[in-house]
Amino acid sequence: MSEMVESRCCWPGCERLRPVLETDMRICWPHQRLVAEEYLRVIGHEADRDESAKARREASDGWVYYVRVGRLIKIGHTKVVYDRLRAYPPDATLLAVEPGTRQLEKERHSRFRAHLEHGREWFAEVDEVMDWVAKVRAANAAELDDLSTICRVGV
Repeated sequence: MSEMVESRCCWPGCERLRPVLETDMRICWPHQRLVAEEYLRVIGHEADRDESAKARREASDGWVYYVRVGRLIKIGHTKVVYDRLRAYPPDATLLAVEPGTRQLEKERHSRFRAHLEHGREWFAEVDEVMDWVAKVRAANAAELDDLSTICRVGV
């Protein structure tokens, strides 16, 4: 059994402590997990914590995401949230994600049509929209926590 020594994770912006084992992984446990999950995704497998999350992912072809940019809320769809978020300005904040299809994204757009501000996917930051975002956020907290290690997540 190797001795565990604590030091800082080398992931940019991370201040977590990380274990130093014989392999000397220089990243903390959450980032090690993130790397492992991405590897499994790339080779065609998924790392799922529970069966309900697995079932939701299998029924979807990606993610419906909710992002705040300035005073607007964008409701969009993507297969890879992190890659999509890189297209937004640095002050963009990921508010929530839910497994879903393009059809689900369209249903969300229809639901909030009365609050449409710009184009077909940008909505006013009103109570009705934000209450829904809070529900989605609560229902998919684990997915959002995973994303918080690689992008700006906020309320």
